[in-house]
Amino acid sequence: MIEPGKLCSLGNLTDLSLNLFDLKDYSFIKGLNSDLDSLQIMADTMGGAINFDCKWLLEFPKLKLMTSIFYRTVGSKN
Repeated sequence: MIEPGKLCSLGNLTDLSLNLFDLKDYSFIKGLNSDLDSLQIMADTMGGAINFDCKWLLEFPKLKLMTSIFYRTVGSKN
């Protein structure tokens, strides 16, 4: 598993697909390579208060594909 913030140091990154579990702060997206042309985020969270602002995406002029799916796991029923 890699810390999402480490992705910001990958200068040649143009396509990124993430599958994240219970991450609350997505502000690392602001530091990704501005040449990113594809970003896909699948996120499963067990609580509320997610820090994700779509305005961050304005910093990616070459972005052609953006997919984000956030869903909340509420615990299993027996």
